[in-house]
Amino acid sequence: MKASWYPRIIAHHPYIILLVIFIFSLVCLIIPLTIEKFPDFTDPQMGFEARGTVLAQRLTAWNHLIEATKGRGELTDNPLEYYHYVHQLTQQANMQNRSLSTQGILRKKPKGKNKQKGKKHQTMLNNTDYKEASEEDKDTWEELLELRDTHNANIEDDKTQDHLDSDNFFCNLPTSSYARVVIAVDSEEKNLNLWSMEGVLAQCHIDGVLRGNVHFPSLCQTQINRNDAANHKCCRSWSPANYVALLSNRSSCLGITEKDLSRVKTLLQQCAYYYHNRQLTPNCAEDFNCQKHVPTECYMRNAAYHLLHYLLDVNFIPSKTDSSKQNSTLHSAMLFLPIAASSATLDFYKAIDNNDLMYGNFRVQGIQLGLKSILFDRDILSDSSLVLAGFIFVTFCIWAYTGSIVLTIATIFAVVFSLGISYAIYTVVLHIKFFPFMNLLAIVVAVGIGADDAFIYCKIWESRKQQKLSNDGLVQFVQETMKHAFPAMFVTSLTTAVAFFASIVSNVTAINCFSLFAGMTVIANFFLMITWLPACVIVSEHCKLSTLSPVNFITRRIIRPLRSLGDKVTIGFTTFLTGLVLRLRWFWLLSLGIMASACCSIVFHYPGLELPDYMDFQLFHDTHPFEKYDLVYSRRFWFERYEMVGGDAEVLPLRFVWGINPVDNGDYLDPRKRGTPDWDDTFNISHPKSQLWLEQFCRNLRSQPFYRSTIGPLLSNCFIDPLRTWMMRHCKDPIDPVENWMQNQLRTAPRGMRRGWFISHLEFYELQRTLYHGTLYAMGVSLTLALIVLALVTLNPLISLYAILAIGAVIIVTVAILILLGWKLNILERLAVDFSLHYAVSYKACVSEKKIDRVKAALQQMGGPTLMAAITSGAAGALMLPSHVLAYIQIGLFLVLVMGVSWIYATLFLCPMLAVIGPSSQFAQFKYPRLKILSICYRKYDDGGVVETDKDNNRAKKAYKGRGMLSESTLSTSSSVCQFHCSELETLAARPPSPSLPPSPLSTLLR
Repeated sequence: MKASWYPRIIAHHPYIILLVIFIFSLVCLIIPLTIEKFPDFTDPQMGFEARGTVLAQRLTAWNHLIEATKGRGELTDNPLEYYHYVHQLTQQANMQNRSLSTQGILRKKPKGKNKQKGKKHQTMLNNTDYKEASEEDKDTWEELLELRDTHNANIEDDKTQDHLDSDNFFCNLPTSSYARVVIAVDSEEKNLNLWSMEGVLAQCHIDGVLRGNVHFPSLCQTQINRNDAANHKCCRSWSPANYVALLSNRSSCLGITEKDLSRVKTLLQQCAYYYHNRQLTPNCAEDFNCQKHVPTECYMRNAAYHLLHYLLDVNFIPSKTDSSKQNSTLHSAMLFLPIAASSATLDFYKAIDNNDLMYGNFRVQGIQLGLKSILFDRDILSDSSLVLAGFIFVTFCIWAYTGSIVLTIATIFAVVFSLGISYAIYTVVLHIKFFPFMNLLAIVVAVGIGADDAFIYCKIWESRKQQKLSNDGLVQFVQETMKHAFPAMFVTSLTTAVAFFASIVSNVTAINCFSLFAGMTVIANFFLMITWLPACVIVSEHCKLSTLSPVNFITRRIIRPLRSLGDKVTIGFTTFLTGLVLRLRWFWLLSLGIMASACCSIVFHYPGLELPDYMDFQLFHDTHPFEKYDLVYSRRFWFERYEMVGGDAEVLPLRFVWGINPVDNGDYLDPRKRGTPDWDDTFNISHPKSQLWLEQFCRNLRSQPFYRSTIGPLLSNCFIDPLRTWMMRHCKDPIDPVENWMQNQLRTAPRGMRRGWFISHLEFYELQRTLYHGTLYAMGVSLTLALIVLALVTLNPLISLYAILAIGAVIIVTVAILILLGWKLNILERLAVDFSLHYAVSYKACVSEKKIDRVKAALQQMGGPTLMAAITSGAAGALMLPSHVLAYIQIGLFLVLVMGVSWIYATLFLCPMLAVIGPSSQFAQFKYPRLKILSICYRKYDDGGVVETDKDNNRAKKAYKGRGMLSESTLSTSSSVCQFHCSELETLAARPPSPSLPPSPLSTLLR
């Protein structure tokens, strides 16, 4: 039979193919890096949000509405303010007319410049008029907002300056813009108290250590004298100890006594009532209205407010409603440093020695310096050496397996090129501008899949060389190799790509981008493996290294002995594994089945998939001081709680909106593109029926159980009936009752009010809800598509079903272990784990009628390679565990875990299942009729085989003189198989080499 055109081109023109692919791949690498901006990971949290869901679209519409009511927006939320705006515009126009008429000569002047080039004469009147015109040209909306905020701030700053000048203790007031650390108990002993002499000394000592940092003087805020001259002395830190010294007239915290602590604590207990009722304000010492309701000692120097709000944890002196949490022990306290929380503190942080930040049983537990993202970017680069170590380990494994440095380099280039081609399609073709940090995980996928495909092709090539199957020429030799290798690569790549593309159903932007990029990387890798790799193999055969070359020396002295030793170990291990699985098949089947059932209970019942209980995106390990501050200690201080939700962390506002449709018409693959507002043309509030209905709506709302009043003067929230309270709900209340009530109310609304909707601070809730349901849905879609692919390959529904059960058990057990390890549901790294697929295909390829023999053949063929695949991939993941970056740690741990669980369930669960209830060779076995005829004809004329008929069992057999294992894989998350006929298992060693091999059972897919 004549060889097809493609193997002929590969065999005769390998250098041309390599050159074309190299140029194409290089162009794909260069073009995106030159015409597009390099990916920016300064905000790793960007993209981890829901888009397209009902709540997500409402949140987007709400943000559009907020933007539209700002100064430069389309709407106004205060008609009187709009009237003043129009009045200011009229005055501005009149002022400009008077200015131009005074000048006598009209001249065009550049906006924002006070000088004219080439003009020597310019009157003072012109300068004055021009400055006035420039100032009038400012946006009136922004002026009003700036004047209001600046006026209040100036009053507070002026009064604060008088207070500071009189006391000369603190330079300013503590705010969240300053760097800060949390001092807490180092052990779990309840008798340790920061509100004690030892605790005061600990605060003073740690404050002194931080202020003694070599970079502190260049960063700190300095004191200013009465004559506005800086004396270059750093301001005092804000700490409970320093405030006690202030209230006790001590010059330093070192002079505090037990009596001072007791007196200040009594003062705080008296003032806590006014603080929690919001009668004690930050500037009560200057606010006469506040002083009417608060005792004098509570607003003296505003110290009580600052202690309760900024420096002491919420459980030290809680409100009376939280009397059950009454605690006389101070376990954690905040210390504010007079330096700005910004990226400028990086050198300051690097110079900190954690061993010095402790005193007795107290130490710094959390740090907030405002450089978490900056440090993350630097650690990503520094810890990339661990990823590089794993990459080098994989490279060495490729070299050890192939024994060719040329093929090793070619495989590495294929991995890089697949990423480059995918990135070019991602950015240039699809025009996706957003590249999330999660997309970097595709590197792990590309390395695993690329190395695995290289092993498949090289193993088949070497097997045919050893059996001297190249008598018909190089072209026929290449065709025979491709016929066996390409279908295996196709199945591996298809199942992997399907697993990634299935995640596109998620509504989270980062997951969508990663799924798309990783899937395209797998497809690009497949096309490189059927073009680039065969040409590289032929070139490798031509490039014989000299005997004295270092590479050849390493290959002969190190690589080949390792391969020989590995072959011997593999033979012994395969024999042991076969006996272990088959003799204890009932034990493995029952024990692992029970374990999978128990893990189902863990995943779906208790404790279940846990959602993160914090809004911050975790970047480092839990023990990192930055993460401990965000995850643990930020919730222990009132000022952080108030900044979480905007005034009250325990309740959420209920917002009912009309006039704008809840539509997100932006780009779902780019979190920066939110689209434009979609106004509701049917909205009509001017109709009397709409006004009456809205008035009744507000009355009904106040009678609902989820409604809650709050204290404090607030603007009117109901358009018709001015309300003085916010409409709130408990965070633990479900959202469904509010939504259902709103929909019931809208059924009775007039036509102009029927498109209203409800929203609140639900961004984080919607993200976690989408992650939870999207993950389960994506898992189901992935398993379904994998079942379809496997069924099309094996054409046996029972084998496909058993393999999917094993894969499902792997997923369940892996997730259950992660839950028991305390992992929260976040972004699951979806890697192709198809060990079960390979066992299933190998089982199907065996023509024996006995199930035990078929399982034995599958184990002998796939047991060793799959174990090596698990070990090498797991070892590459283990090398990433020492990293400081949480993403690297999670990837490494996930690789170690999923490789172990996958191999155990594929080998010790699926194989015993097939040995017990597996189908025979013809039971439930379907075939492609036309492809079968082509296959028989091909075998007849190309291989010279003889079809014999066994009259005893009426079964057709194809006689071959030599059959053996054609492909192995010792790396990555997947391996592939070629046909291994176990009917002649006992006579393999005695058979001489054959001039031909049977084609792979998958070869018909690509003919």
